[in-house]
Amino acid sequence: MENLILLILLLFSWFGFGNPIYHFPPFVLFLPSVFIWIGLKDDPPLYVFKRSWLFGTFCYTLCFYWVFIPVNYYSSLPWFLAMWCPVLLGLYFGLYSGFFSLFLNLFKDLSWFLLGIFSGSFWALLEFLRSKLLTGFPWLTLSEGFAKWPSFVQLSSFTGSFILSGLFVISITWMILYKRSFKAPFFGLFLIFLIIFGGKWLFDTKKDKGPLKYKVTVVQGNIPQSLKWDVKFVDSTIEIYEKLTQKAIKSFKPDIVVWPETALPFYLQENSKFSKRVKDFVKKYKFYLITGAPAYKIENGRFLLYNRVYLIGPDGEILDYYDKEHLVPFGEYVPLKKILFFLDKLVAGVGDFVPGKYNHPFKIEKLRIGLLICYEVIFPDIVQDRIEEGSNLLVNVSNDAWFGNSSGPYQHLNQVILRAVEQGRYIIRATNTGISGFINPKGVLVKRLCLFKRGVINLEIYPIEKRTFFSKYYKLIYSFLFLINLLFFLFRVKKLVFKK
Repeated sequence: MENLILLILLLFSWFGFGNPIYHFPPFVLFLPSVFIWIGLKDDPPLYVFKRSWLFGTFCYTLCFYWVFIPVNYYSSLPWFLAMWCPVLLGLYFGLYSGFFSLFLNLFKDLSWFLLGIFSGSFWALLEFLRSKLLTGFPWLTLSEGFAKWPSFVQLSSFTGSFILSGLFVISITWMILYKRSFKAPFFGLFLIFLIIFGGKWLFDTKKDKGPLKYKVTVVQGNIPQSLKWDVKFVDSTIEIYEKLTQKAIKSFKPDIVVWPETALPFYLQENSKFSKRVKDFVKKYKFYLITGAPAYKIENGRFLLYNRVYLIGPDGEILDYYDKEHLVPFGEYVPLKKILFFLDKLVAGVGDFVPGKYNHPFKIEKLRIGLLICYEVIFPDIVQDRIEEGSNLLVNVSNDAWFGNSSGPYQHLNQVILRAVEQGRYIIRATNTGISGFINPKGVLVKRLCLFKRGVINLEIYPIEKRTFFSKYYKLIYSFLFLINLLFFLFRVKKLVFKK
C-alpha cells in the first residue's frame, strides 16, 4: 500500500514541472518528499538505495517521455528502440535519487535540525553535480518547477537555482520530521514563507529598467522540421522570415531583429544567392540582425562544422559570430566516437558539429550581447561566463521543433526564466516553433509566441549593468555548498571511527 501511495505522489509531481496539460508548481515538492520518506525508513541502506533508484527511474522516465519524439521521428531508430531512451535517462537520474535517499538514511540519527540542513545541502550538491558529470544535464531541478511563478524563485538571484532547490528540500524534510519534534514543521513552514514572501519583496523592489533602451523584434518562423533542411525549401524559408520582419519594421521599426537557431539552412559565410539575398535585405531596411546558420572551417584537411549565430550590421556585412560551445551529445555529435563507432547521431540534422571557442559578446553601440544556443541556457556556469565576459543582455536562440507539442519546450523555457533571475538580465529568446519570448530580469515572460505559431513580437528592452549577488560570488557560493557537505561527511566519518 505504501509503495502505491508513493507512486501516486510521483505521478502528481509530473504536473509540478512544465508540461502542455496542467502545471501546478507546488506539486513538484512531492518528488523530494518521496525520496526523503524512503531515506528515513529503518531499512538496510542497500535496500533504501535500490528502492529510491527504482522510484526515481519511474518518475524521471515519465518526465523525460518527450525524448522519445526526436529520437523516433527524426532518426532511423525504430520506436521499439527509441522508447528506451527516456528509460535510460530515467535510470541515470534515478541514481541521484538513490544516492540522496541512501545518504539520508546513513545520516538519519542527526538531530531534526541538522538532518534538514544536510538533506537540502546534499540535494543541492547532487543537482550541481548533475550539471557537470557526463557532459552535464541540469534538467528537472526543483526550482525549475517554480519558474512559472517568478516571485517564488527570486532568491536564486542570491543563492542560484540549485541551492534554492535545496532550501525547498530543507523545508520539506523538517515538515516530514514532525514526529521527532513539534518545532520541526514550524521551522519548515517558516522557511517556505521566507522563500515566498522574501521572493515577493525582491520581486517588487528589483529594477528591470536602465537608462538606455533598444527596440527588439523576435521572429518565429515555425518552419516544419521535415522541411527545414530541404534544399528546395530554402527560398521559401528566407521569404517567410523576410515577410515577418517587414511586418515588424512597418509597425515597430526595431533596432535589432533576432531569428532562431539555424534559421538560415545554408552557409551564410559563402557568397551564394541565398547569402546575398539576406544581406541585401538587412542593408535595405537598416537594422542589426542576429540569426543562426551552420558554418564550417577547413583545418589541416579536416572539415569542421559549427552551429553558429551571426551578427549582421545595417550595411549588410557580417560583424561578428558565435559558435556553440556546449553541444548536445548524440544530437549534434557522438561522444567517444572511436569507442561508440557503431552509433550515429540519434537525431538527424545537418551533420556532426564541433564545439566553438569564440565566445566574446556581440557589441552594438553600448549593448554587449551574450549568446546562448539551444540548451546552453540550462547551464548556470555557461550563463555566468557570459556575464563575466561583460554581457549586459542575453540572447537565447533555439530550435525546439524536435520536441513537438510535449513537455520539452515548456521545461526548456522554465530554465531560461531561472537564468534571467539568477543573473538579473533580460533574455531575448527566439525559437523556430516556440516558445519564443522576452524574459525580464525578474523572470517575467513579458511577451511570448506560443508553440507552432508563425509571427513576431516586439519589445523595448534595457541593458542591465548591475550584477546580482549570485553572479558576483558564484564560485564562493558553490565552494560554501561543497564545504557544508564536506563537514557533514567528515563528522560522520569521525563518529564512525570514534564508535570503533
